[in-house]
Amino acid sequence: MVSFISYAQIFFYPIREISEKISIFQSSIAAAERVFGLLDEPEEEHLDTGESFSGITKNIKFENVCFSYIPKKEIINNLNLTIKKGEKLAIVGHTGAGKTTISSILKRFYDINKG
Repeated sequence: MVSFISYAQIFFYPIREISEKISIFQSSIAAAERVFGLLDEPEEEHLDTGESFSGITKNIKFENVCFSYIPKKEIINNLNLTIKKGEKLAIVGHTGAGKTTISSILKRFYDINKG
């Protein structure tokens, strides 16, 4: 009985190894598609013609800012926020509260819908 179980494990070991390699190969194909998709994106021409960032000279003010990733499904609705020059701010909240979205809007990674 022990011999049979040992031989069965030895027999299925290569099959197990092949299935593991196939899984890794599929993951690498998916990652390569994402990388090549990013590389195929057209260049944004207006980035070269912009002004250089010289630092924050004024207050940062959000007035009635609304934002949504999907039209008609607002994530941020009428946000009012003033950050004074030189002031430090911490945005805290639970997962999904919009902390990263607010910082992405601040850095102009996304354009707001209104406000």
